[in-house]
Amino acid sequence: MREKKRYIVFEVTGNKDQKVISDSINTSLNKFLGILGMSKVNPVIMEDKFKDNKGIIRFNHKFKDEVIVALGLVKDFKIKILGVSGILKKAEEKFML
Repeated sequence: MREKKRYIVFEVTGNKDQKVISDSINTSLNKFLGILGMSKVNPVIMEDKFKDNKGIIRFNHKFKDEVIVALGLVKDFKIKILGVSGILKKAEEKFML
């Protein structure tokens, strides 16, 4: 059976390069969740949806709280969670504008 997904829309304070943001988020997720957790959560930073220091992370719906905590542990910059949605189109419409 196909796993359900959730989408977190986040905003980064300050001007950072998209590559730096992705690397920092992946490092934080990996440190907090570990290898086994990463395989269960299956987080994907959607590179094509990144604009104006806002981005979207797709992940398994059962691990919403763990992903939010891991985003809070990023040390290089502050991340503000703008919202969580189960539908990508709604996440873009509500939180990316």
